[in-house]
Amino acid sequence: MPEKGRMSWERKMNRLEEDVSMIQSAVDKQLGTFYRVKKEEENRKKLLGDRKKRDGPDDQMQGLAKENKSLRDSASALDEVLDQAGSILGNLVNQNKVLKNARRKLLDAANSIGVSQSLVNVIDRRQTGDKWLVYGGMALTLFILFSLWYLLRM
Repeated sequence: MPEKGRMSWERKMNRLEEDVSMIQSAVDKQLGTFYRVKKEEENRKKLLGDRKKRDGPDDQMQGLAKENKSLRDSASALDEVLDQAGSILGNLVNQNKVLKNARRKLLDAANSIGVSQSLVNVIDRRQTGDKWLVYGGMALTLFILFSLWYLLRM
């Protein structure tokens, strides 16, 4: 081979060798990163277990089914609370009727025995005073509770 042709082939060969070495280093770098990521993922799986979230349609349906079940459970719990509140209200109404009847019978008995009207009036005033005292206590309790709630919420 002539000297001139040989020199050009040697230059081409040197360039090809440099290209091959650059490509080889890039491939090694990419493969090293790939294997390192793969190894980290395997270690993570060994440590934590397979916790990949699946976003398939079945998983979404299962999530919606769980949400629906929770809503139904909440609705049934609220229904139970409302039923219990209704029964308590009914009991209070019945108790109020019984107390009114007892008061009426007591006043009738007191009048038939001959207790003076002034004593009955004193009892009525005392009962009215007690009633307002109870209402005031209720209002004060509500005020204290709402004040505490407002202060603790801040």
